[in-house]
Amino acid sequence: MYFETNLIYISMLSLGTFIGGLTNYGLNTISKGNDFVTVITSSIGLAFGGALFIFIQAFKLGEGKAIYMYPIGLVLSLIWGQINVTIENRIKGDNMNTRIIGYVHLIGVSALTVFLIFKLFFTEFIVS
Repeated sequence: MYFETNLIYISMLSLGTFIGGLTNYGLNTISKGNDFVTVITSSIGLAFGGALFIFIQAFKLGEGKAIYMYPIGLVLSLIWGQINVTIENRIKGDNMNTRIIGYVHLIGVSALTVFLIFKLFFTEFIVS
């Protein structure tokens, strides 16, 4: 029972992370200002990310509090998707203050990810 309840939480987090990665890719594609077809395709992917959450709620696929792991996965994926911006603009910069902010950002996101994974794997959740 312990593994089955955690599997629901891990699945919802993984789904959120996957859709968040697609969303991040879409946002980066749109911000580069490519051709019309690429922008429309990315916009459809962004809409799919929001519609999926409604689908999950309608069919009660995420039981109880596990549904809240989906938005956490989205946010975590979007933060990790912007790490390349942090490395390029902060860590490789000339100013020491911005380099420190870049390293704090990188270490903070890494620590949050490790904490979340350990929390999911080593905590027994009660599915309501």
